[in-house]
Amino acid sequence: MRAQIAAAALAAAGLLSAATQASASVPRVALAAVYNSNAEAGQYVQSSGIHFRDVRATFTLTQAQESVSDGGTLNATDGGIGIQLCNPGTGQAIQFAAVPVGGGVFDFAYQIGQLAQTEPASTRDACATGGILSTTALDPGFVSYDSAPVGDTVSLEIFYDARSGWFSLSVRDPAQGGTESVAFAETSCGRFCGFSEPGAGVRDAGVTGVTPPADILLASFDGLRATQANGKHFPFGHWSTVADSSNPGGSATDAPANVLTADPLDPAGSAFLILAANP
Repeated sequence: MRAQIAAAALAAAGLLSAATQASASVPRVALAAVYNSNAEAGQYVQSSGIHFRDVRATFTLTQAQESVSDGGTLNATDGGIGIQLCNPGTGQAIQFAAVPVGGGVFDFAYQIGQLAQTEPASTRDACATGGILSTTALDPGFVSYDSAPVGDTVSLEIFYDARSGWFSLSVRDPAQGGTESVAFAETSCGRFCGFSEPGAGVRDAGVTGVTPPADILLASFDGLRATQANGKHFPFGHWSTVADSSNPGGSATDAPANVLTADPLDPAGSAFLILAANP
C-alpha cells in the first residue's frame, strides 16, 4: 500500500473540493506547524487562559490515506486522520478520527485517555507529541459506528459539555446520507477536563523508512474551527499555533519536513495541507 502512495495521492488530489484546491494556491499564514517523532503532523492551537468545548474539521478521504494504518484500529501502533481536544498540562485528551480498515473503506473511531509527552524539550506538550491513544487507555475505549469510502468528504466534530461531563461526537458525510452522532458520559478527568488545546492532523504509521522530501499530498484539512467554553468560535488562525520541530519517524538524520509535515494555515486560518515523503 505504501509503495503506491505517490500515484494514489496525485489521483486523490482531483477529489478535493474547489475551495480546498484554491487554498493550496494562495500564500500560507506564517505560523509553525507540528511534526514529531510519533510520526504525526498537524495544527494545534491554544491561548492563555482559554478553554475549549468544541473542535471541528472537514477533509476528503483519499487512497493515499489508506497507508496510515495497517490494523483498522485506533491504537498506539496504527494511525488515523482526525481531530482532538486536549489538556497540555495533564495530557488528558479525546481523539476522533477516520481510520482506514482496508478495501478503500474508513471507519470512524474515538478514544479517551492520557497522552504521554514523547519529546525531551520542555516546550513540547503531550497534546502535540503524544501520537494516538492506545486501546488500553481509559474507558470507553474506541468504537466504530459508521464507515465511508475513498472519495467522500467528511466533517468531524467533538463537543464537550463541562457542566455535565458529556461528550458528543458527529461525522457528516453527505454522500452517505447525512450526519451520524454518538453521545456518552465520561468521568475519567473529573467534572472538568480543562481542554485548552484543540488540534487536527494525521498520525501516519507507515512513515518509517520513506524517502525525503515530503512532497506528496496526504491530507487537506478545511473548515477548521474551535469553540471556546463561553460559546465564541473562531477558525484556528485566531489563536497561537503550538510549535514543534522534532524529528519524525524514519532515519534519525532526516529533517522533520523531509518525512511528514503540515503546511502553515491558509490566510483565513481555517485550512492546511499535510504532506508525506515518497515511499
